[in-house]
Order: sequence, then C-alpha cells, then structure tokens
Amino acid sequence: PTSRSSPELTNMYRKALSIVARRKASSGLSLMFKRYLAAGYYTVKGVNSGKYWTVSNFKAGTTVVQHSGDPNNPTSQQFKFVNPGSDTDQFYILPNSSDVSLSLSIKSDSKDGGKPLVCSTPYPSSAIFVVQEIKAGEYMIEDVHSSKYLEVKGKDGGKEIIQKSKDNKDHQKWILTVVQGISSPDDSKFTQ
Repeated sequence: PTSRSSPELTNMYRKALSIVARRKASSGLSLMFKRYLAAGYYTVKGVNSGKYWTVSNFKAGTTVVQHSGDPNNPTSQQFKFVNPGSDTDQFYILPNSSDVSLSLSIKSDSKDGGKPLVCSTPYPSSAIFVVQEIKAGEYMIEDVHSSKYLEVKGKDGGKEIIQKSKDNKDHQKWILTVVQGISSPDDSKFTQ
C-alpha cells in the first residue's frame, strides 16, 4: 500500500517522456547523485530567501509556500524526489505525507505564475520535474510540461512558489538538504 509504482504512474511517465523527447537534456546529474536524491526526504531552501518549501495541508489543491525552517524538521517541510524508473534527471516531488498518492504538480496551464499544487494519482504530465545542478549544492527545478522553473520572489514567509521562464537569478535556485534516510547509497538497491 505504500508503493507508488503502478501502471497509471508508468503510463503518465511515458507521456511525459514524449514531451521531454522534444527538448534537449541539459542538467547532467550524476547517477550517484540521482541515487542519493531518491534515497530519502529533503528540505528545499531558497538561495535568495533562506526559507523552506512548506505544504501546510496534505490535500489536493494545496499550494507550496516558503516559511522559516523548523529545527524539528516537520514533515510539512520534507519532500522526496522519486525517479520513476529510468536513468533521467526527472522526478516526481512527493511531500512527506501518510497519503502516499500525493505529489506536486503545476496547475494545468503553462503560463508564468503557475503554482505547484499538491495532487493525487494519476499524476498529470505536469507532475514531473527536472532537477538541474547549477553549481555545487545549488539546483534549479524545471517543470517538464511547461519548461518553466520554480521560483519564489521575495524573502517573506508565506510567499507562494510559482513557475516562471528561466532567468538564472537566485530566486530560481534551491538548496536540497537531506533530512532522513541516507548516509551513502547502497548500489545493490538501485538499477541502472
């Protein structure tokens, strides 16, 4: 019951791959990093704001906002990046919720300002993201469906995470920090 593998996810992922086939792969994450990323929960902190992604309510339609970090690492600030079984830099971003059917997805349109929302299975093609390492420890996160990047403008708590065209500024850069689950990956648990 806790597995996210299903024919629905596989079919949705294949549809998203057809979209990705039309665009050039650019991030080049190492296989080792992909293994680390898929092995535990992470906090996602804005480079510009120093605040963390937060999901206040684990229900479909809830937006992701930024808030100050909590020293107790509440589950509302923890996310898992799940690579749906292929050797790509693409991931579902799953909030740490007891409801294992939840993921983040950009609202159906592809316009600037679209917001990542909590959604449930079957995931739409806008639920797949590419994680791009910009420099050591800093990443940009692109929605595959819209080819736009997640960002937060401003440093105040409560600001919503939105998508915009790439501008390479700090409000589109994120620091991913492991919360639980890994010290080093065990290669026997992963397939190439």
